[in-house]
Parts: sequence; C-alpha cells; structure tokens
Amino acid sequence: MPEVDHEDGPGHRGERRDGRSRRWCNLLCVDDIDRAIIAELERDGRLTNVELAQRVGLTTGPCLRRVQRLEADGVIRGYRAVIDPAARGRSFEVLIDLSLEAQDAETVERFEQMLAQAEEVLELRRLFGTPDYFVRVAVADLAAYETFLSQRVMTIPRVKNVTSHFTMKTVKHGLWSRCPGPGDHWARGPHRCPRGLCGPGSPCPVIMCGPRAAPARSSNAHRCWRRCLMMFG
Repeated sequence: MPEVDHEDGPGHRGERRDGRSRRWCNLLCVDDIDRAIIAELERDGRLTNVELAQRVGLTTGPCLRRVQRLEADGVIRGYRAVIDPAARGRSFEVLIDLSLEAQDAETVERFEQMLAQAEEVLELRRLFGTPDYFVRVAVADLAAYETFLSQRVMTIPRVKNVTSHFTMKTVKHGLWSRCPGPGDHWARGPHRCPRGLCGPGSPCPVIMCGPRAAPARSSNAHRCWRRCLMMFG
C-alpha cells in the first residue's frame, strides 16, 4: 500500500501561503491521528518513530512526517525530562496568591522581572481580577520557603498581600490529557468518516481499522478509503 502523507492531501493545498494561514492551519488541520500522536508523545516523549507508528496505526513514513510537521508548525514545542523534585532538593511545593499595591507599568515590570529570575519559581502567572498573580514555588522544606518568602518576595517593592497554600494531596499531576488512541478510535467501528466522505451512517474502512487496513470490496467503500487515506495519512 503506498504511503500517502497527510500534508499532501487536497485539504491542505494552499493553506500555508503566509504566516497567518499557517497559524490557522495549526489550529484547524490537526486531525484525530495527530491528536493520537500528541497524546502518545505527551505520555512518553522518548518513543521511537517505529513504536509511535505502531501505537497510532500508521506506517513509519507518514508517522515521521506528521511529527515533523507538528514540530515545524509549533504544535509540538519541544521535549523535556521530568525530574523527581526530591533529587533536586525541591520536593516542598507552595502555591502563592500575590497582589501588588499598584498596577502601573513600572511596578508590574519590576516585580515580574525580579520574581521570574528566582530559580525557586516554577510558574508565575498574571491574573485577571484578584489576586494579581499566581506563583508556584518549589523549595527544599518549610525553612527554605520561609527564607525565600522573606528574602526574595517581600523585598520586592510594592508587594501588598501574600497568601501561601500548602498542598495536602496531589490528586492529578501532568500535562497530557486523554486523546483518541488506536485502541479506542480504530477498533470500535462503525464510525462516520470525519470529512463526511462516506455518507451519513456509513462505516469508513480507514476510521474503523486504521490506515494500514485493507479496503472493503465494494466500490463505494474503496473510493472512500482512497479519499480518506489522502486526507488522513
């Protein structure tokens, strides 16, 4: 079976003529197979292309081209290691609500610059409403947090209110969310074709069984399979 790339399909021609079109394509041209790839890489960014292709139901060529396209379009921004905080002496995490006395540009810029430079700060978010900021901090222990708070936070000019929250239990932690995967996307047919190419209520051979499946014998199903293969890789 020939390997037809997602990018070569008719639905993608002429969509990247300028930066604006490219940004729209990032949002609109991510299909279910792309989402499955993203979900698998979020679970394990060290997957080989062969392993990734097997998990999402593609052959290796189209799978690699999809990953490269997602990287080039900025959908996949990078890969990183998840380090045990205890190994870095940062197992004590605190969530801080923080407000400033004033919201003028000089005060805000100075505060953000000074706090963002602190290596203890994992996240610094400016919020709508109150409080003004959400800060996530990781330090060694309570004593280290007290030192950080008194020497790095309260010394910043015009800090008004600081409220510290200590975690009782982490119920969920991680970046990835559940996306359709090969186990629950291909196998539980019949599914409707995502581009409507198979007609209402008609099972799509590609969506049912994956791009590597053989097409059904009927001429209508075969035409659907060919069109879907061009669209979805």
